[in-house]
Amino acid sequence: MKSLKDTLALAATCAMTLGTAAHGTVLEAFPGPFTDNATTADPVIVDTATATGNWLDGYDDATDVGTLYFSFEVTVDNNAGETGAGGFFAGLEFIGVGEDLSIGNYWPSTQWGGYRFSGDFNLQPDDATTEITSGSSATIAGKIVLGAGVDDDTVTLWLNPTAGAEGDQPASITTNLSGADTPFNKVQVRSGNGTGQSTLSNIVFATEFSSVVDPGTSLQLTITEIVSNVDDTVTLTWKSDPTPGTTYKVLFNPDLSAPKSEWRDDNDSVATQGDTTTYTTDGSFAEDRMFFVVEKN
Repeated sequence: MKSLKDTLALAATCAMTLGTAAHGTVLEAFPGPFTDNATTADPVIVDTATATGNWLDGYDDATDVGTLYFSFEVTVDNNAGETGAGGFFAGLEFIGVGEDLSIGNYWPSTQWGGYRFSGDFNLQPDDATTEITSGSSATIAGKIVLGAGVDDDTVTLWLNPTAGAEGDQPASITTNLSGADTPFNKVQVRSGNGTGQSTLSNIVFATEFSSVVDPGTSLQLTITEIVSNVDDTVTLTWKSDPTPGTTYKVLFNPDLSAPKSEWRDDNDSVATQGDTTTYTTDGSFAEDRMFFVVEKN
């Protein structure tokens, strides 16, 4: 019979995969593409009737408090000859009482931007490098923070975000909005006018920035070593986020196919040690094999 030590190589391989993808913060993702123009019916991406796990219920009421991250890719297929006089618009629209927030382009701007919320806006850097023409494309990421009061929600948007942490995003590509409320129960794509058309794809909704923007190699959670000790404890080493206050949860289960709800905690508050973190389990394992997942809190 194989010992636990004999199966650790397999466990390490499986844990690497699970550890990288086991943040569990992606609420839902939609590859698309979703295309809209003046003759189509504003494709609905998700609403309260279709959201997996009813995640939209946490953002659809004025009393809801929480944070939502999202990102999407957008291409202007045809800007209807827009020159700044009005005629083209495009948006990923968050719909509540009305069009509470739309991100893409507002009529009559020739820049990436949006409309509603606290007013029309252009996205930074708002210069010649971000001028929209037919064929222009961009990646836009955002954060919506719902507050408990009136007109106290905030929105942060990043145009073509760079790989890395949220705090590392350059101010030159960051746009901050405030002074309105934006609870929503539906997200859709809308574009026009006339021959105007846009296509959105790879739309992701999550609860962490690192799930919608590439965190970069230094922040990619990967188990790099797993060692069985003589006392039947296990020592794991993984690439970690060096940000002070970052903690991790270590889960284990002898059955790799078990649902996440059946994985047990060995420790739910392992503090980061820097770019790499090493942890020895509190418990010992006499099973023939054991699988481990490291999850960022």
